[in-house]
Amino acid sequence: MYDNVCCLRTNAMKYLPNYFNKGQLSKMFFLFPDPHFKKTKHKWRIISSNLLSEYAYALRHLYIVTDVEELYEWMVSHITAHELFVRFSQTEMDDDQVVPLLFESTEEGQKRIETLRFVKCLSINFIECRNSAVEVHLSAGGIAGMAEHCVMFPLDSVKTRLQSLCPCPETNCPTPVHGVASMVKREGWMRPLRGVNAVAAGAVPAHALYFTAYEKMKSFLTGDTRGNSNTLSYGLAGAVATTIHDLIMNPAEVVKQRMQMNYSPYGGSLECVRCIYRNEGISAFYRSYSTQLLMNVPFQSVHFMVYEFIQQALNPEHAYNPKVHLVAGGLAGGLAAAMTTPLDCVKTVLNTQQTPNCLTNGQVVTKTTYQGIAHAISSIYRSRGVLGFARGVQARVLYQIPATALSWSVYELFKFVLSDQKISVKIF
Repeated sequence: MYDNVCCLRTNAMKYLPNYFNKGQLSKMFFLFPDPHFKKTKHKWRIISSNLLSEYAYALRHLYIVTDVEELYEWMVSHITAHELFVRFSQTEMDDDQVVPLLFESTEEGQKRIETLRFVKCLSINFIECRNSAVEVHLSAGGIAGMAEHCVMFPLDSVKTRLQSLCPCPETNCPTPVHGVASMVKREGWMRPLRGVNAVAAGAVPAHALYFTAYEKMKSFLTGDTRGNSNTLSYGLAGAVATTIHDLIMNPAEVVKQRMQMNYSPYGGSLECVRCIYRNEGISAFYRSYSTQLLMNVPFQSVHFMVYEFIQQALNPEHAYNPKVHLVAGGLAGGLAAAMTTPLDCVKTVLNTQQTPNCLTNGQVVTKTTYQGIAHAISSIYRSRGVLGFARGVQARVLYQIPATALSWSVYELFKFVLSDQKISVKIF
């Protein structure tokens, strides 16, 4: 029952997650205090809500020993008053035999018992988590996907028009924001939002599985992110998550981009789905899947590696920190977007199937013009030259920076809120 126990000082606390996630420890206790530490520092180390909440999944039994009575009383009053904790019954407290064994079996414990008038021990046992990790990641990921794609959708509409081979008035606009204004002026207030329902329907399940797959793969490959740099593992986890995400999201992307086009003839997303299926077959919804993967695997790998790198630099404990999540998400998304714009142009051409002589009379696309990646690349080069592969980069970056910043902020927020836990506390 008492195997695999470790005694640690306060300065070793930051290394604990690595040991637990690798299965090297199941129990521990801390000895407090060292004389040269200030009491305030002890309080911070012991009582940090983020610390105890994050460790609760890993900690099965945690015993904190102190010979400072004031500190002990402070711990009792604050921990038992916290909403995350509940008290053990007196019977359960009396039945616990670990504390005397700890003092009898350690040199430090024997020394303190012999020389001090009192030794206080605080025992914390994790007993319940209201939501499993999978449920939390699925829920938080779905909400984050909805926020990311819907809030910034107008800029995405401008980017799609610029990258399509069909000429559009937005080409003459100095900035993507002016492009949105141009669409509103010519086509009405709701025009920049056409297709948003299609992307929302795909984004919720796609991002739910995307974040869940990333978290699980990251955990499998690295054990834990705190205190370590595992850049390649983050990239690989992102690649696996992207493959699953795009399998769900690709049909929604096709419908969304057809709806976003200038002179789009479709009355709604469902009509667009029916027309594509009737005229081009089911394969039309996955014609750009290989290109999507070719673009999104490096995009998301860079995205996750940069995000985790910034997290490690600014927030090494990976606690909930809204400012860091916002900055790291925005920088990661902007850099990855700029690097993968050429592939995004190819994907847009395959999805929209618009030629330089695009349809302007309300007709729908009835045949496949661009058969694959090579055909789309050669068509872009013939129509616009090398610079054609950078078309829409400004709109794409301006879309991705706030979109990924918002996505990570919402995801981390709901992961923090939904990961509510209860921890039982014994007071001796």
